[in-house]
Amino acid sequence: MSWDPNGQCYLLTTRSHQHTNLCKRWNHPWKRHIALFRSRDLLHWTSGTTILEADDRDPEDAQLYLMLVIPYGHCYLGQLLMFYGHEMVLDNQLAVSRDLFNWRRVDREPILCRGDEGSWDSRHVALSHNQPHPEGEQMRFWYGGKNTPHYQAGYGAIGTGTLRRDGFVCYEASGKEGTLTTAPFRPPRPNSATWIIVNADASDGEILAEIVDLDGNPIEGVTRADCIPVRGDHTRKVLAFKAGPGEYFHRGNFLRFAQDIRVRFILRDAKLYSFKLTNYALQTEES
Repeated sequence: MSWDPNGQCYLLTTRSHQHTNLCKRWNHPWKRHIALFRSRDLLHWTSGTTILEADDRDPEDAQLYLMLVIPYGHCYLGQLLMFYGHEMVLDNQLAVSRDLFNWRRVDREPILCRGDEGSWDSRHVALSHNQPHPEGEQMRFWYGGKNTPHYQAGYGAIGTGTLRRDGFVCYEASGKEGTLTTAPFRPPRPNSATWIIVNADASDGEILAEIVDLDGNPIEGVTRADCIPVRGDHTRKVLAFKAGPGEYFHRGNFLRFAQDIRVRFILRDAKLYSFKLTNYALQTEES
């Protein structure tokens, strides 16, 4: 269970009897899956909706054991515990959604892997049910582990690990230039000021950006030619454009637009982990 500050309701993930009945009706093998229930008062709940289940891209013995939903930025992260019945082992994957109902599993590689053979967490690892704890440039996680298969007694313990701040995934361009254009952003009021903040590793290259309109046309004064390149490794770096009389940026590099915009990032031998536009709202229906 978790709290959703965006929807002002509690979120409960478990399994659905409806899903079980459908599997029986269609003669499909039943597997553990993720169903979502919502409530504003912990007394009245919505019907369960299956939001994730194993598919043809998973190993035949894979099941979705449980998932904690964490509101994060403009989306929701799912800490998905995967169960593999052949070896009776568990590890963790990452899922992401913007609306709680349409989920994408990020590359399906474990975000928390089991330990080496013979280690205390070699058969079972499960992230704790809390948000990652920020520590400077990193985030800290806690997890439980065990050295024996599921359902079997053995040695278990609690472990900890760290991850780059907002560093769950990244877009990377290596060897040749790559571009990434965002969904539209909407200012909360005309002429509202904003900063563009990036989390990127450009130690061996650089990142540029330009502001474009909804049709993808660069806006004069904030094109890639006007951008000051981001170089080095930063978790929170203000992306700046050349400032001058009449330019968009002034008094500390903040930007004013009265129209919806997109940001196009240009990567050269660099990794872009995340970005933030302060005071802007994402148009989620188009993202």
